[in-house]
Amino acid sequence: MNARPVPSAPTPTPLDGGRSRRQSYARLAITDGMAALGVVTALCGLAGMFDDRGDALFLLLTGSTAMGVGMVGRRTLQRRHRPAPGRILSGLALAWLILVVVGTGVYLGTGTIDRVDDAFVEAAAGFSTTNVTVLDPGELSVSMQLWRAATQWVGGFFGILVAVVALPLALRGRVLAKGDSHHTGDRLAPTPTLGRRRVLSIYSALTVALVAGYLLTGLGTLDAVVHALTTISTGGFSSQTDSFVGFGTGARTVAMVGMVTAGSSYFVVWWAVRGRLRPVWRSTELRLYAAVLAAGSVLVTIGGDGIAVGDAIFTSVSAISTTGYAVGDWTVLDDSVLMVLLILIGTGSMSGSAGGGLHVVRAWALMGFALRELRRQLDPSSVVVVKQGGGAIDERVLERTTGYQIAHLGLCGLAAFLLAAAGVDVVAAIYTGISVLSTNGPGVGAGPFGDITGFSPIARLFLVPFMLAGRLTILPLLLGVAWLFRAQSGLERRARRLLRARR
Repeated sequence: MNARPVPSAPTPTPLDGGRSRRQSYARLAITDGMAALGVVTALCGLAGMFDDRGDALFLLLTGSTAMGVGMVGRRTLQRRHRPAPGRILSGLALAWLILVVVGTGVYLGTGTIDRVDDAFVEAAAGFSTTNVTVLDPGELSVSMQLWRAATQWVGGFFGILVAVVALPLALRGRVLAKGDSHHTGDRLAPTPTLGRRRVLSIYSALTVALVAGYLLTGLGTLDAVVHALTTISTGGFSSQTDSFVGFGTGARTVAMVGMVTAGSSYFVVWWAVRGRLRPVWRSTELRLYAAVLAAGSVLVTIGGDGIAVGDAIFTSVSAISTTGYAVGDWTVLDDSVLMVLLILIGTGSMSGSAGGGLHVVRAWALMGFALRELRRQLDPSSVVVVKQGGGAIDERVLERTTGYQIAHLGLCGLAAFLLAAAGVDVVAAIYTGISVLSTNGPGVGAGPFGDITGFSPIARLFLVPFMLAGRLTILPLLLGVAWLFRAQSGLERRARRLLRARR
């Protein structure tokens, strides 16, 4: 009996004139980021052509160049079907840094900022959606007002993609908390490509809705667009030096609705868009988010010494969504109120949202873990299960959440130490460190509007790595660092083998 011949593997078809395309998630992230930034930069330039033509032309040139880089980069690479986790996370960090470098060049090239370090900090604050600034927005041209807000819009979209698409892909589903539905039809991101398209569609639709809402309240076109871009991204940059102080009740109401929505998980938003109200109402994290917000608003109202109820709610919503808008100088309120707001900022929004912070679901899991350990100390033989959403939380998830919290607190302490060493008052250093790591920004030290011109240049630069950690979330940053250490160890082993072979 003759054996059937085994077919040989097909020879890969050369691409681009015989050269195979390089496969790199970092290059994919960079080219996508540059293309997105190029589009919004060119639009900002066009919008400002009748105001400051110099700024507008520079933005048009920069936008066209960024789009060209993105298009050329797309043609010279191929996606990996399953890229290594370290490559995904390091690629995201590198893409963020490239965007910040481009933003630095825009601020310097337009003459908006004349110091490299200040331009770098301002660009980092934009793309990390952190409301700290060295600029007076009232002195900016129309095109730069829009572009400054657009950096936060791009940064917010970037952060959502990290939480909804990139992080689950990198961790192969081993996330810290439940997010997407188990039913394929209800999943927001069944594939990375479809997930990006759906997030972009929802994000853009909500932005347009906010623009319309602000316009209906009587805001001008520039104010409406700027605040829509920075509300949906939880960025907090305003077109006004004093944020929402001069705006009426209508604009503040739209802002509160927008901030609450932006701080909500995009998994929940997706279910609501599909009309799947049952999983929305059953979302434990959504109920926690609402409960913490309500409790914070009540405590701020009670301890605010005559603060209006609407202002207390606005300030609480701004804090828990980590947006950073203000309707007054809340930093002069009683210390108990400042502590409540710091807890709201540190706890942050829901996971899978544009907001930062620890996220309420992780905070709840940590509280359950702490209570369980206390009961174990009193009764070592007891068996206590930490529950969430009617089911027990897996022990491995609790361990990862505890590790995440240790890293989070460690970074808060490090930020406070560095700021204090740079001359910032100790209380202001602690408040600012937590606020910046949560991508909020304002607070004791930076003031209610996030003005950091009073900080020394070195203190401002110290804020940048914590903005990065807050925007990309600490876990991807830690995994990226771990991957770099593993890569270094691998290179060292290869070098030793080469040396032995030569001998």
